Formats: sequence, C-alpha cells, structure tokens
Amino acid sequence: MTLECVCVGSPGTGHSPSAQIGAKKFRKVVGKETCSETLESTPTLEKEKFPKDYFPECKWSRKGFIRTRWALADCAFDLVNIHLFHDASNLVAWEKSPSVYTGTRQKALAYVLDRKIHIDN
Repeated sequence: MTLECVCVGSPGTGHSPSAQIGAKKFRKVVGKETCSETLESTPTLEKEKFPKDYFPECKWSRKGFIRTRWALADCAFDLVNIHLFHDASNLVAWEKSPSVYTGTRQKALAYVLDRKIHIDN
C-alpha cells in the first residue's frame, strides 16, 4: 500500500507543521520525508476501519479512513482520505447523476464527520 502526500510549505519558511494525532502537538516538516513505518505505527496519522456492520451489503476489506492534522500560519486543519469500495462499475456510476453510489459515500462521510467531531471535543 502506498500513501502519498504532497505538502506545500508556508510562504518564506519552507516548512509546514504536522501534528502527532492524539498528542496535540505539532512538529515541523522540512524538505522531503519518506516514512517506511506501517500506517498503524505512524504517529502523524490516524487510520480506522468502518465497523463491519456499517455496510453489511458490501464485502469487508479496506473500507475506512485516514486522518492527518496540519497547521499553516494560525490555522489548524485535518485532511481525511475516505477509502470506500471500488464502485461495481464506473460506467454505472456515470450513467446517473447523482451516482447510484452517492448514498453509500454520504453515509461514510457522515460517519467520519460525526466520529471525529465527538472525539476531538
């Protein structure tokens, strides 16, 4: 599995602060960093799978999300990558708007937003 992240530093400083999830502290990211750890052992991100019963109609696999926390100037924010499922057919997804998969995607996003808001408060 490859997780790639491109970060743009603050103007004039050449670095962006990245947070250690759970530790509530930031560290400066300078230049290029390559992380060879597993995602589970990386302190600057949080990885979680959706509960097995959340999408009972779908085969269980890598369905879940990854969250990282960043700060630029005085603004801290989270970046969330939600990994759902490979749509059964990209052609089917394009036939109708909104996509037939919109409900599943909306349910997953609501879960992440609800969970993260409650955990962080």
